[in-house]
Formats: sequence, C-alpha cells, structure tokens
Amino acid sequence: MLDFKKGVEESMGFEGSRRFKNFFTRTLNPLNPQEKMNRLILVLATGFGVGYSPVLPGTLGTLLATAIYLFLSEILSPIYELTLVSFFFLSVWISERAEQFFGKKDDQRIVIDEIVGFFVTMLYLEKTLIILVMGFLLFRFFDILKTPFHPAL
Repeated sequence: MLDFKKGVEESMGFEGSRRFKNFFTRTLNPLNPQEKMNRLILVLATGFGVGYSPVLPGTLGTLLATAIYLFLSEILSPIYELTLVSFFFLSVWISERAEQFFGKKDDQRIVIDEIVGFFVTMLYLEKTLIILVMGFLLFRFFDILKTPFHPAL
C-alpha cells in the first residue's frame, strides 16, 4: 500500500515536508469558531488580502472599492443607503478587531476604511467614468493628505 504522506514528504524536501505537515494537521483539526471569525475579520479588514501589498495598499484598497462600488451602485437608492450605513458600522467593528490583531492603530494593512470611504465619496454622484475617476483621485488625495477633519492617528 502506498503511503501518500510519506511520498509527499520525500518529494518536497524538509521545508516542503514541514509545510505539508502543518497543512495536513490543520486539515485534520479544523479551526474552532473563534479562529474562523478572526480569519474572516482579517480577510475583510485587509480587503481580501489587498492590504498586504507592500506597495500602495490604500490605493489598491480603493481600486477594490471601485470594483465593488460598480456592483453595489445598481442597488436601489434607499436600500443602498441602508447597506452603506450597515457596512459603515460593521467596518468600524472589523477595523477595531484588526487593530488589536496587528497591535497598531491605523495599520496600513487595514483597507476596509478606504473601501467604506470611497462608497461614501460616491454616494450621490452620477455613475460615469469621469466622475468615478475624479472620485477615486480626490479620495486618494485627501486620504493621503489627512486633512484636519481626518487627522492622522
């Protein structure tokens, strides 16, 4: 009988073998509910991993927000506003949990604030290409500038 695990370990070398064992162990021992919640919080806080980018994570988070906005903006007006308000409060909660995890206030990996901020920026504007681009550029400008109404933390 073939021993799949042993064969994989031999073909992958020591480092690959260790990674496989970690994956194999994690697969056999599923995450508990708290670990699942923590992973979900980090996935959402980092914009599905966009925040881990070493270059311009906030800008990439806003680009992600642009794509999501194009989808969400099709929702009828009163429902869109309710969705946005709900997402705002959810994102505050998610950001606080992610800050605790990263151990740093306003960590650059947390881009959910860029996503919500872009949604608010575009709330009552026409959905045309020029307005979308101008909204993106102005939002990034003021987010980077950190105006007195939005002080750096």
